[in-house]
Formats: sequence, C-alpha cells, structure tokens
Amino acid sequence: MHLATPVAAAAEQLFLLGESLGLAARDDSAVITVVAPGRD
Repeated sequence: MHLATPVAAAAEQLFLLGESLGLAARDDSAVITVVAPGRD
C-alpha cells in the first residue's frame, strides 16, 4: 500500500535544512529555529 505523506515529507525537509544549518546535534525542537529564526 502506497500512501502520500506530504506532512512527513515537509518535516523531513525541515530537519535536513536544520542539519545543513549546523543544528544536527540539537534535539528535534531545533526545527523551530529553522521555521522562526531569531525567536528562540
């Protein structure tokens, strides 16, 4: 069964962007830094 998971794909892209910004060592909440920089 193949199901589209657009939200999961978007989340993965945010994690990959965060990783490229040097946030890989932080926990999953670091995605907020990607979505709203300067608001942490």
